Amino acid sequence: MCYTNRCLPLPYLLRTRSTFMQSVMASVAVSALGQTIIHFVDLGIKVNGKYYRDVLLTRDLLPEIKQYSEYFTFQQDGAPVHRARETVDLLKCETPDFISPLLCHLTVQT
Repeated sequence: MCYTNRCLPLPYLLRTRSTFMQSVMASVAVSALGQTIIHFVDLGIKVNGKYYRDVLLTRDLLPEIKQYSEYFTFQQDGAPVHRARETVDLLKCETPDFISPLLCHLTVQT
């Protein structure tokens, strides 16, 4: 078959992979004052609400953020673990200023 200006067999035109590369999940806090270290999630760990709250927030990120300043605004995107009621309640309690991911999706109608 001719797919280009040259006639090549189909296997030479399509490249396939038998496996995919593994993805990497990381979490970091960044501000004008500095950044935390990058926290990598171990391979095979499913980041559910409990893991996100207990490990990434409570153990890793929040203590490091508080080393820079006791006053900060915490904002995150609308991922399901970020929107979970328990996560929102934790951040309202543990951070001085929290922008809910639910508010980030509101749009102004003109």
